[in-house]
Amino acid sequence: MNVNTILKEYSRQLRHNQTKAEAHLWYYLRAGRLADYKFKRQYVIENFIVDFYCAKTKTAIEIDGDEHYTKEHQEYDETRSKVLNSKRINILRYTNREVICKTDNVLSDIFEALSKH
Repeated sequence: MNVNTILKEYSRQLRHNQTKAEAHLWYYLRAGRLADYKFKRQYVIENFIVDFYCAKTKTAIEIDGDEHYTKEHQEYDETRSKVLNSKRINILRYTNREVICKTDNVLSDIFEALSKH
């Protein structure tokens, strides 16, 4: 199996096993609910999977759980961000807590970022 096939299969698994924060945000992003912007979830770009992606504005949304605060994961996120930014993809990052507890702020921030493109 090649890397792309493996990543696509893994992204399917992630969609079926989404976190509480991902499920919460997906409710507001799916089916064009946020100002008619279309999103895909667990979307493969290069050798990476982003939580949510809007192709129209080239915007990726990442929801960071506790594992994102280890040194290894921060280095991985930094490398991934450099690759995605080189493709002119804007990355928005939020913590699980922000998505669950400050949903209106997160949605407002996402809308503002999408509107700029």
